Amino acid sequence: MTERGMIAYGSGNVFEDLGAADPRVQLVKADLVSKIASVIETRGLAQVEAARLVGVSRAKVSRLVRGNFREFELDGLCRILNRLGVTVSIVLTEEPGQRVGATTVRRSSPRARPRPRRCALTVRN
Repeated sequence: MTERGMIAYGSGNVFEDLGAADPRVQLVKADLVSKIASVIETRGLAQVEAARLVGVSRAKVSRLVRGNFREFELDGLCRILNRLGVTVSIVLTEEPGQRVGATTVRRSSPRARPRPRRCALTVRN
């Protein structure tokens, strides 16, 4: 990894740092799964109850709350959250300085350096 005495800084996305395919998608999925597990725990639901509420098997709920989400697609995770009474909003934004079609998106101020985000996810009860 790194030599002794050197510090390696991550990108902020562990999936990108590990070289995973589609690291942004994996990070969003991890956020959704974390929220699913949190809702199940907060409500004190047994896995059997949660499975019945969201329409998947108990085994799938078990895998989800343990962080194993490879078999799930984004829309399926959003559907599970919706069935738990959680609203999922996805907001798409353009990165400053990136060409979009024939136009270029510019910052409002040369000093302003917002952290580039292409997709922000908001999950709320």
